[in-house]
Amino acid sequence: ATLTGACVVGLGEYTTGVMGNSESLKQKALEACENSGEYATKLDFNRYLKKCIKSEIADVCNISNTRYGGAITAGMFLDNFIYSENKDKWIHFDIAGPAFVEKAWGYNPCGASGTGVRFAVEFVKNLIDWFYLSKFIGYLIQDKTLYWTMSLFGTAIGAGILFLPIAKLVQMVFYPCLLWHFLPIL
Repeated sequence: ATLTGACVVGLGEYTTGVMGNSESLKQKALEACENSGEYATKLDFNRYLKKCIKSEIADVCNISNTRYGGAITAGMFLDNFIYSENKDKWIHFDIAGPAFVEKAWGYNPCGASGTGVRFAVEFVKNLIDWFYLSKFIGYLIQDKTLYWTMSLFGTAIGAGILFLPIAKLVQMVFYPCLLWHFLPIL
């Protein structure tokens, strides 16, 4: 995370800026933020702002040569240190506004708010849920169990009745087993 004053000026003191190269990852982060009760908005990288962090001396400058677009150029600066194969797996939060609360609002008292903790926990939890559920469904399809179940109940009825219980079953029963199996992948 960064703490840019530019993000506070642009988004206010209650909202986190979300940046990255993957639209789907940013969208998942925004959904997790909403579900956690925090506020965030997406700030897209602008290819024209890249020239603002060029340096005559170093590989990249850690501050923009203009006062405009500071939150985005800070995110783009960090993006320079992400390996190209990980560009779509990386996301950045600018928490300058909500990190320190000057006047109480919502459930946040004055002082350090811990912003991003609820948000990040929800985000990671959703990613893990999706990862394990997709792996579990892959196993079911390999075993033809899901095919048999869906055929038995009919596609529409089976999808509506079985999907949510399967998701809860994965959460409660299979997570511990799958965790050890997939730990090297994570």
